[in-house]
Amino acid sequence: TGASPYERAEDGRERSPAVVASLHTAVTPVPDVTVEAVGDGDDFVLLACDGLFDVFSSDEAVEVAAQLYGQHGEAQKTCELLAKKAIEERGSSDNVSVVMVKLR
Repeated sequence: TGASPYERAEDGRERSPAVVASLHTAVTPVPDVTVEAVGDGDDFVLLACDGLFDVFSSDEAVEVAAQLYGQHGEAQKTCELLAKKAIEERGSSDNVSVVMVKLR
């Protein structure tokens, strides 16, 4: 058997050489991805870049987005206001992109 080009991480998953190399740099092309089942109580999915998550936790971002959507009822307006909060109120100095995908 030949040697695998993949490395086994501490969590047991195999990672390609490109992923392993990117983990040792300040900038990584590896996204933070979570797979979740959509439930009856889920109204939207929030997609955003690290500029938002540098200043909001995932839970905070969802909570604020839900509050803003409740006030305005518009996904685009919610995303604009959430990005504005990240930059102006929380001081994000990175690019901030936010997309709300309405499920209902």
